[in-house]
Amino acid sequence: SFAVEKEDTREEKGDWEPVHTLNLSDDRDISPSLKLLLGAQYAYEDKMENDDITFTYNAALDHQLAQTANQRLSATREPVRTFGSTTKSDSTTVSYGFTKRDLFIYNLTLNLGVDYTIDKPLGESDPGMESEVPVVVEDTPTDTTEKVLTYIAGLSYTRTVTRKIQRAIHYIYTYEDSNQETEILDEHRLTLSYIYTF
Repeated sequence: SFAVEKEDTREEKGDWEPVHTLNLSDDRDISPSLKLLLGAQYAYEDKMENDDITFTYNAALDHQLAQTANQRLSATREPVRTFGSTTKSDSTTVSYGFTKRDLFIYNLTLNLGVDYTIDKPLGESDPGMESEVPVVVEDTPTDTTEKVLTYIAGLSYTRTVTRKIQRAIHYIYTYEDSNQETEILDEHRLTLSYIYTF
């Protein structure tokens, strides 16, 4: 795919820059209720100051527990210096999610999940890797690897307003604990959206 993006900050306005993305995906039925999904993404962002390249691959097992319930276990990797990747950290995420549709009433969906992410700065991923970025020793923590544990719970409800319009209400609670932060981050988010079908 091909796209253009523009990023503005409070200090300055950005320029429109092209982004090229290649996605590969495949899935295979292991059993009538168990499916294996594989995927990879290569993104190239043509910036004026430097090229931004990322490579990500993932795998997931999707288990259909019942007609209205399923669970998924997935793992995602974003390695450094792979296929020209310019990312500054090696990231690994393991996730588990549970979904129950038509909870108590029709179109009410419950989502529960937990994510565990390990983010290693460039130079720590491989003991033999030499970092091209200068390292400041003073006033820096001994362990710069960030480990984040995130719990997610959500409810969503959709209702038909007209033949082509649906109204959706989403509530999401997020609890995030990072070893690099002194405080726990928790967030309550409520969104209302309208969906139009052409």
